[in-house]
Amino acid sequence: MFATLFIVLSSFVIYGKIHILLFIAMLLLYPLIPVSIMIIIKKSKKANKKNFSDFLSLSEVFYDRLSGFTTAKIYGKEDNVASDVDTVVQKYRKSTMALLRHQLNSINVMDAITYVSIFILSIIAIFAVKDQKLYRLRYCCYIRMF
Repeated sequence: MFATLFIVLSSFVIYGKIHILLFIAMLLLYPLIPVSIMIIIKKSKKANKKNFSDFLSLSEVFYDRLSGFTTAKIYGKEDNVASDVDTVVQKYRKSTMALLRHQLNSINVMDAITYVSIFILSIIAIFAVKDQKLYRLRYCCYIRMF
């Protein structure tokens, strides 16, 4: 926690000394990933609850039908048992696929935020280099290397 806070604050100081637009961009772009993670967690709770409830109903139906299968087979109703289990299995499969789709979409959202942030910071850095504002950073890195 403290290391992350230190990295964020030190990068604000470094970017603030290099170029004010870099500082403003980092101030706006840093919170996007944690905020998107919080939003995704809130939305995924609903999908997880639905998937878990479908799993519980599947296990309950499967156990009930399995324990009564010999009786159903005696009366020739094993097709009804199979169709009941198949219906619940299809419902569980659909909820699992929805959960997986949600997880993949959340990864895509975080990747998009990261790529857009890198793009914005790159454009600002290019203009800062063009205006000779990053000369100080190059000089500091040159001194550290030797």
